[in-house]
Amino acid sequence: MVSVRRLSFIHRTLFSRRASWLSADMQDQPLLSRIQRVARQRAAANDAAHDAAHLARVVANARLLADAELVAGRPVDRHVVEAAAWLHDVIALPKGQGAPGEAARLSSAEARTILRDLGAGDAFAEHVASAVESHSFSGGVEPRTPEARIVQDADRLDALGAIGIARLWVTGAMLGGSLYDPDDPLGVRRELDDRAWGLDHIERKLLRLPALMQTDAGRAEAERRAEFVRCYRDQLLREIGIDAPTLLDRLIARGEIHARMIEPGVPTPTVADAAAAIGVDPRQIIKSLLFTDGRDEVVLAVLSGSSRVDRLRLADVAGLSRVKMAPAELVLARTGYPAGGTPPVGHIEALPVIVDEQVAALPVVFGGGGRVDSLLEIRPAEILRVTGARVADIAESSR
Repeated sequence: MVSVRRLSFIHRTLFSRRASWLSADMQDQPLLSRIQRVARQRAAANDAAHDAAHLARVVANARLLADAELVAGRPVDRHVVEAAAWLHDVIALPKGQGAPGEAARLSSAEARTILRDLGAGDAFAEHVASAVESHSFSGGVEPRTPEARIVQDADRLDALGAIGIARLWVTGAMLGGSLYDPDDPLGVRRELDDRAWGLDHIERKLLRLPALMQTDAGRAEAERRAEFVRCYRDQLLREIGIDAPTLLDRLIARGEIHARMIEPGVPTPTVADAAAAIGVDPRQIIKSLLFTDGRDEVVLAVLSGSSRVDRLRLADVAGLSRVKMAPAELVLARTGYPAGGTPPVGHIEALPVIVDEQVAALPVVFGGGGRVDSLLEIRPAEILRVTGARVADIAESSR
């Protein structure tokens, strides 16, 4: 597998360049030219979020992701990738109409017909049609080929970043919704409804996308664009006078996690400071540390704030060859919280969690609350229930 450092270099290199040089070997191919022409003609009647410019962006993303896969030594048919990217929205139903994934299924069938009419072979047409069908977020069809995974990622990248925000508001206007719910902008006390409130779409879909990406380069770019979306959301909330609650705040408010947030009101840089600020035994202060194997696997270790992780033991329990502390940017990307305030629950993606046996034996503990100025009061049994964590002896001080 390509190293994280190498992947970072590939990602920075590919996504900092225009796509023209990547497709030079394709531009003179009659079939792809005709596919592009048909796709652009069909898109002329689409809304601004699914127009020909959207197709061109998805194609550019797909070319970049395909090249990243090839550089990493994974075979990809770029002809299939480009054809599927052009045809993925060849049938675009009005937003809010049709069953989930219906537009993708119709586009898949139409892509198959178009390709056969253009003289493409049956195998090529089927390969492209399969990639088209699995691109949809709402359809829930698992991509079965490398090409399908690339096209799905390429389309989802266009839902993130600055262009994703622009498409969000275009779609919201078409649905006749409002910008946000003035009584509960982030849906803390209600179910999210992105047809009624445009801002709900950020939490309901956009910030879930990085964890759903299929390719390494796609995930890296999705995380970068998702950070822009978070910054935009937080700025919007500041402008309307709202403090942005975290995902953990919302899960607690909805009763999905049984815990209590505490704001000590004073800095708590050490275990002793935290214990003194809230009047508990220092042994009840815990920390949640994210470790990585240096590739794509991570594990969250939950242990006493005064203990050190036995990395060899943690790696063995987690089934990894080795582990090291995750950098701050990876902690934020995988948990949704800053290093130093990471809670043991309420992460933006499901993470493997290992709770030290000393922590598991306590009746109640206090850990990161998702912000550097807050603590979370929670029972270890609740951590196990919410995360499906395993209990093991992973602390150096206990061995």
